[in-house]
Amino acid sequence: MSFKTWYHNDYLRESDLDNSPLDAEAPIPQQQMPADKAPAPAAPAAPAAGGNFKRYFTGGNLKASLSGLGKELGDALVNFALKEYVTDDMFDGDDNKLKYETEVRNKIAEDYNLKLVEILRNAGIFLATAKDKYTK
Repeated sequence: MSFKTWYHNDYLRESDLDNSPLDAEAPIPQQQMPADKAPAPAAPAAPAAGGNFKRYFTGGNLKASLSGLGKELGDALVNFALKEYVTDDMFDGDDNKLKYETEVRNKIAEDYNLKLVEILRNAGIFLATAKDKYTK
């Protein structure tokens, strides 16, 4: 499961909008069953260290894995800002909507997203270097 899919499904679970996926690639969550027909809840599993992010930390190349995490976070933020944060009726006209979308893409997608990827990439480099330096 990708971070993007997890994020969208988790957001749906918390907000319980209309049970439609926020992202076309995200699987549709199961419909709620009536309480009298619902199966007994299973015992909660102990969360693994790292939770849903574990796949980013267990890869052989931590630098590349964390860069991927930064890219997915940035893409999810842009997707949210353009599709969920605002609606068409919030704008005075198509010109203002276009200006908003352009500004979000310029600042978040092309500026902040690159910085986020670089920060996480550098964190991966630092961790790999520190591990090599201080461990056998």
